[in-house]
Amino acid sequence: MGAIPGSADNAQQHADSTDSLVAAARDAARRDANVDAMALWRRAVAREPWRRSEWLLELADQTTYAGLAAEAVPLYREFLQLEERSPEEQRRARLGLALALSWSGELEESLREYETYLAWYPDDLQAQLGRARVLSWMNRNVESRRAYYQIVLDHPRNIEARRNLGRVDSWRGKHRAAERQLQEIVRRHPGDAEAVLFLAQTQEWMGRPDRAKTTLRTRLRADPADVNALGLLRSIERRERPGLRVDYRGSRQTDDLIIRFTTFAQDWFISQGLSTLGVRYQFQDYDPQGEEESVRVHRPGGYGRHRFNDIVEWTAFAFVDRIDVRRLDTVHWRFTYDTWLTVWPSDLARIDVGSNRTTLDNVPSLERNIVATYINLATDVFPNELWRAVARVKYGDFTDGNAQLWGQVEGERRLRTLPRMWAGLRATAFRFRDMLPNGYFNPSEYFSADATFRMFEPRGEDLRYALAGSAGFEHASPGGSKFIWSAGVRIDYLISGRFDLGGHLGHFSSATASSSGFARTTFGAQLRLVW
Repeated sequence: MGAIPGSADNAQQHADSTDSLVAAARDAARRDANVDAMALWRRAVAREPWRRSEWLLELADQTTYAGLAAEAVPLYREFLQLEERSPEEQRRARLGLALALSWSGELEESLREYETYLAWYPDDLQAQLGRARVLSWMNRNVESRRAYYQIVLDHPRNIEARRNLGRVDSWRGKHRAAERQLQEIVRRHPGDAEAVLFLAQTQEWMGRPDRAKTTLRTRLRADPADVNALGLLRSIERRERPGLRVDYRGSRQTDDLIIRFTTFAQDWFISQGLSTLGVRYQFQDYDPQGEEESVRVHRPGGYGRHRFNDIVEWTAFAFVDRIDVRRLDTVHWRFTYDTWLTVWPSDLARIDVGSNRTTLDNVPSLERNIVATYINLATDVFPNELWRAVARVKYGDFTDGNAQLWGQVEGERRLRTLPRMWAGLRATAFRFRDMLPNGYFNPSEYFSADATFRMFEPRGEDLRYALAGSAGFEHASPGGSKFIWSAGVRIDYLISGRFDLGGHLGHFSSATASSSGFARTTFGAQLRLVW
């Protein structure tokens, strides 16, 4: 039987068409047009499925870089099952699989792939870099830093290792050291977009938005299309726009006292974000229920903050309190304030020294015009990114002749990064000079110890929630020992670029079935408008 006319020509045209797809796919890959390259490889495989094994590795690579890492994982595994593959192809597939696993969130499995490969080829630089990166994503930053540091020792000119060493130091809270490292990289390689982004993030985290904005604007002048730099700059600028905040907080406690606070706050940022000036108005209503009239407090005031340098920042609130005791048809006036100086002697410690003058949150103390003036000292120590230790002490003089000495120590360890979880222990003790019947809790001696837990989780760009709780015991003299516990939840939602909405609910209790104790439930909502 003779050949079908034209069949050989059609086959040749089909082969030419497929080869054109392959050439176009490789050209798109060279231009980093990964989505186009992936689509072209898929068309080529669909046209000639018997050549799938020939193109499988390139298809897997472009699927990974197109942002579909989870779909690339089975492609790499299919390729690794093939019998005919060169050593270089096997290396590329192994490292590609490890990368795709990390990008798809399978960090434990990705780390196993990198470490298995490094057991056979310990000097492979790409595998070393991949392992260090995955360790950082797993919040194993001490190990990650050690890995990057070793790479820098072995390969002093490797920019990726140097850049990520600075990033890991920044994540560990070593912002000053990280800034120095990243500034040197950016000075030598001003076109390194990732280094610029890491540097700006570090500068923002260390309280220097002025330097962060300068870093980002310099980058955007060189490359206006850098969307990551533009996004971070807009985020910083949004936080520095004038904002009006309305905050409502209410509480109810076991003596049936209901307290309502409504606060209006307007802030303006100046000096490139280093200073903030604001006005405040707060209305407080202390409602004892029953037949007694509530005590109302009107508090107009102001707020100021200034960051002097990398080490020192000052913060202050000041109010004039008008205390309207309606039951007695009396009005009291008091000046109150809260101010402190913050010093960061290094990345490892923070010290706060300050003073505050405050009214007391109960009806008898407000009726008798009692205020307390405190001197405060607090020290936070951060030995690494996992641990935090805090010590606080304050001494207060009361206008009724009483005095209080108060102290607290706390230790906390971060358990997870996603979601962010911390657990710790806290001990609090204080004593009063006298036990006076003026409405505030003033035992001769008090001690409490409790375990603490908190969790914070951002959900995308718009939603954040936080949980907190504690449980322990307290001993007061007089008063005896009681079990204490607390729990709370907060949710914040970014409605739009101009509106934030938040709400919170909490409860504290030392009440038991065998004793009266004390309990308070708090609730509130907050709305913030950015002008």
